[in-house]
Amino acid sequence: MLLRLSLAAVSLAALHLTAWITWSGALPHDVPLPNPDMRSLPRQLGEWIGEDKELDPRIAKATGGEYTVNRQYRGPDGNIVSLHLVVITNYSEEGVHHFPQYCLRGAGYEQQSVKRRPIQTANGYEIPVSFSLWNRKDETSAVAYWYHFGDDTLFDINDFRRAHWGSDDWPPCVKILLQTPAGFSTEIPSHLEDFAKLVAGWTCENLRGQGAGGPQANDQ
Repeated sequence: MLLRLSLAAVSLAALHLTAWITWSGALPHDVPLPNPDMRSLPRQLGEWIGEDKELDPRIAKATGGEYTVNRQYRGPDGNIVSLHLVVITNYSEEGVHHFPQYCLRGAGYEQQSVKRRPIQTANGYEIPVSFSLWNRKDETSAVAYWYHFGDDTLFDINDFRRAHWGSDDWPPCVKILLQTPAGFSTEIPSHLEDFAKLVAGWTCENLRGQGAGGPQANDQ
């Protein structure tokens, strides 16, 4: 499961970001927390019902986040999606961004496919999301993720380089990571995209406009 990713992989990703921030000399100061509190994400999203799950304290610390939200949502057809949300305001070496692609590989997963594409939410927002399939032994997981950074949507360290380069006025960063079992499928399960639209509708409604918007991250 995603919430049990190796701490070694987390540390490696932390070194990547810390090295870049130190080199760029672009450390932000006094980053505000998002308003509203992201812990107010509803436990019911559409017909999906969520239950809080405890996160290993070592992993929680490694995220560098001010706080996390960890839940398991069950859909009307019995499908389960795990949600991991991290709010980050400290971009120094204590504020760690460990990107899913690094963590999954470090935990022994092999990437089967990846595609970044926009999704449309019911309340009128469009946002790019990274969808991917990962294999490990006889386990296949489907993953969706994106990072809110003001009006930008980010996916990797290069996106952070482009967004607010050299500025002291950085918005809070909110990471959204979704995971669901994919069985033997070679396609992203439709219920993962459906659930991503519900989460993105709420986060876009509450986070867009919190910080100066830069150029939208490029698709790949």
